[in-house]
Amino acid sequence: MEEDDLPELPVSVEEYIGVPYGGLFGDTVITHVVREIVADPEREFRTRYLAKMTGKSDVSVRDALEKLVDLNFLIKEYQDPQRPVYRVIPGSKRLDALTFLAYAVIDDREGTGCMRDAVFEYCRREVASWFARGGAEAYEPEKRASYTGASPRSFLRGSQVDAGQYAESRGG
Repeated sequence: MEEDDLPELPVSVEEYIGVPYGGLFGDTVITHVVREIVADPEREFRTRYLAKMTGKSDVSVRDALEKLVDLNFLIKEYQDPQRPVYRVIPGSKRLDALTFLAYAVIDDREGTGCMRDAVFEYCRREVASWFARGGAEAYEPEKRASYTGASPRSFLRGSQVDAGQYAESRGG
């Protein structure tokens, strides 16, 4: 896309251009840290590196990393007790969702199809993995909640979920 073809942005949106996820989650340290992690999820992260990349203080980045560990998004390893290493939890669905969201922000801003391509690749990978495990014959459903008509908002609120709305399922 050439520069002349780019859509005009409303003045109200301009302030969010450099803010992670288009300002959807505010301009907090944790959103800057998450953006850096989502941009390169295969790498090992250290506090000092992320502080340099985000322009935030070591202390605030360390606090954000600890919060992400508490939220089961990152694993903290101690190769050196003074300088822990953080890694994304392998197979994290949150990472997939945040990646889709990052692409959605780009798509909305620039009119591209990045999210569609990422979702397509995700589905292709998941289906291939499912067949590699034996497909329906070898399928052992995990413990999960199944959708039976309630809104996602009800599900996310947890304790407010009506027992008849969501139930543990074993395949179905």
